[in-house]
Amino acid sequence: MSQMVYFLLGVIAAIGWRFIFERGHCVFGVASPYVQEVLRCIVCQYAGLRFLSRIKSGPTNQLVLSGGTVFCWFATQMSGPKNVRSLVVWGKRRRLRAAQSLFLNLREAGFGVKISEPLPFPAGIFLLVTSDAFLDCAIALRPHWLKMIWLSQQRAR
Repeated sequence: MSQMVYFLLGVIAAIGWRFIFERGHCVFGVASPYVQEVLRCIVCQYAGLRFLSRIKSGPTNQLVLSGGTVFCWFATQMSGPKNVRSLVVWGKRRRLRAAQSLFLNLREAGFGVKISEPLPFPAGIFLLVTSDAFLDCAIALRPHWLKMIWLSQQRAR
């Protein structure tokens, strides 16, 4: 094998498969940083999840744990759901089709539904589907986290 193949295998092993093949995460909104910290301590000690990082993005303060779990408190009042199941959908057209399909199926079943793009990304990148079919939560359709980081860096330039 060439040195490049060994290098790539090393990178994959160092980063970990779960980061490369990410499928999304669950965001749980909490009332304060104190609640966020209490949950981190209990979940890490008793449920076996690991602390990964803290991310401050706009008004959100996210505490990221293994297993796709995120506890988030908001520095400012925000409207809309605070609990979101984020799903990775590859390709802008596939994301749009998934959102439209969800919209049409829920509307046909008699539920109110709305698709919005609450984050400052190009159109079709991050789609948030809210509905009275979901109890106090929403569904987010987005690209892989590496693409999100790349787009954020492009926007910052």
